[in-house]
Amino acid sequence: MRIRELTEAPGDMDSIFGTQIQNIQDREAQAELDKYNQNFGNPFSSSTPNNDVATGPNNDVATGPNNPGTAGNLRFASGALTTLNGTQSRLTKSTAGDQIAATIRRGQRMAQLYGGTLTVNDAIAKSGTSRETNTQGSQHFHGNALDISTSGMTSNDKIRLVQAAQRAGFTGFGFGNTILHVDTGPRRHWSYGNSAFAGVSVASLGRAVRSGQLVGGDTRRA
Repeated sequence: MRIRELTEAPGDMDSIFGTQIQNIQDREAQAELDKYNQNFGNPFSSSTPNNDVATGPNNDVATGPNNPGTAGNLRFASGALTTLNGTQSRLTKSTAGDQIAATIRRGQRMAQLYGGTLTVNDAIAKSGTSRETNTQGSQHFHGNALDISTSGMTSNDKIRLVQAAQRAGFTGFGFGNTILHVDTGPRRHWSYGNSAFAGVSVASLGRAVRSGQLVGGDTRRA
């Protein structure tokens, strides 16, 4: 059975599929966490150069020249890949360069709805990460995903961020202690070994995002 079929299945997936779906989610979460620790333990690390994202006056982050649109405020860690410049994974799709432009515009809308500047730690999948062996179906290979830093955010900030992401049209969510993964793939969720995000259980947040309901008790559709 394909992952897409599992993640889009109606009803309580855990009870229907038992450990099968949990194992898939665990592998996806672990691969994302391994990649994050390898390349973005310091969100402003320059270990993986990206010639298409300009560095700012402090050589940390800046909005690159290939960041389309002006809505909202996105800034990019120096290792965040926003174009196909040769450092992308061999598994990265040839259309990822076009897709990331649309994803960035969606991310800018998310930042506008959130009401503040957001730091993107990761975008297009790069060469040499654990995604290449553990999660070959990652939306980062398609240019449909962003990893947003939540360092320094309050619990209220994090909930507002998820709501903004939902309203901007993101449908896949990875909830971590210092990261929020968002993408436009199938409705699904995972954690990075943490049981709560913003003081709310990841399971509860997952039920909301999978059903298309805004998180935080809002009954409106995302």
